[in-house]
Amino acid sequence: LPETVIWSSAHVSPSGNEETPGDNNTILSSLAFGSFDPNDKLIDPPKGLTIQDVKDNKDVFYTIRFQNTGNYPADRVKILDPIDTTIILNSVRIVSSSHEITSTRVLPSNDRMLEIIYNNIFLPDSASDYTGSQGYVTFAAQRHAETRLTVPTKNQALIYFDFNAPITTNTASTIIETLLKTDDFSNSEFTLHPNPAKNTVNVNVAS
Repeated sequence: LPETVIWSSAHVSPSGNEETPGDNNTILSSLAFGSFDPNDKLIDPPKGLTIQDVKDNKDVFYTIRFQNTGNYPADRVKILDPIDTTIILNSVRIVSSSHEITSTRVLPSNDRMLEIIYNNIFLPDSASDYTGSQGYVTFAAQRHAETRLTVPTKNQALIYFDFNAPITTNTASTIIETLLKTDDFSNSEFTLHPNPAKNTVNVNVAS
C-alpha cells in the first residue's frame, strides 16, 4: 500500500522570560495509508464519537466502497468484515447499498464476522464502464459504553470479486473524542488567533 508521511510542527512564543526555550518546539510525524482506491473503507464521524455520543447510543457509520478493476464483469461480490469487540454486535444494521444485497449474516464459524453477498451483481469492469464498475455498502453500529475510552475501534474489510483473492481495505480506526472544556472560559485570560486559521495559530495565556 502507498505510504505518505505527514509532518506537523508547533511553536510556542512566550511573551516573558523563558527558563527552558528549547522545549517550545515540537515536530510530529505520522503515516497516511491508502488502499486499492476506491476499494476502501470510510467512517463517519471521521474523528470518532464523543463520550456523550456513546452514552446517547449514537451510531458510527462505516462505508465500504468497491470497484471491479479487472477486465471482465464480476458476477458475485462478497464482503467479509470482522466487527471489532468494542462494537455492540446486535447494533449493526445495513443503512444503504448501491446494489441489491442478496444476503447479510454473521458467520456461524466466527461470531463477529459480518458477511455481505451480492449474487448476480454483474458489476462491469472499470475499463468498459468506469462509473458502473463501482459500488458501496454502508452500515451503522454502536460502541459498548463500558469499554475503556482509550481503546480504539478498528475495522477493516475483505472484498472478494468472484473467485479472486480478496482485496483488503484500509483500517478505519477511531477513538472516543475528548473535547477541550472549561467551566469559566469566557472569563479566562486566554486568546487564540487568527480564527479561522490555516497554517499558524497563536495562543496567549495570562501568567
